[in-house]
Amino acid sequence: MYLIILFIILIILFYFANNKKIINFENFTIQKLDKKYEIRRDDCLDYCDEKSCLKMFDKQKQLLDCERCTIKGGCFQKGIVTNSCNVCQEGEVPKNCRLTSNYGCKDNNNLMSFNGVNPYYVLAESDGYTYTKECKFCWNI
Repeated sequence: MYLIILFIILIILFYFANNKKIINFENFTIQKLDKKYEIRRDDCLDYCDEKSCLKMFDKQKQLLDCERCTIKGGCFQKGIVTNSCNVCQEGEVPKNCRLTSNYGCKDNNNLMSFNGVNPYYVLAESDGYTYTKECKFCWNI
């Protein structure tokens, strides 16, 4: 009985060992934002809703504050009321502010990268029936 189980396990292992999929990185492409979309950071209130623009302005300010703090050698902490730049505690490392998990937005030249850029928005066609444009912010792309 044990011999049959051992034989089946060996067949399965042999099957998986010979059917390895080789990853060919030449087939991967970098996903970019289409060139027809212009990256915008100014005049947001002229095109987009106030709530989203204020969120973008706040993200830009937090990114700038974080980078200034990091340059000084401090550790940036986001607070409920106000942000602070404190002396790093023992073992604490300053944040990489531009990471998309921190304060940066997706890079329009490489949407899959975790290295972010300053927050932005683009104007996109809303649908095929109207000629209006819709704001798409970097956290929604």
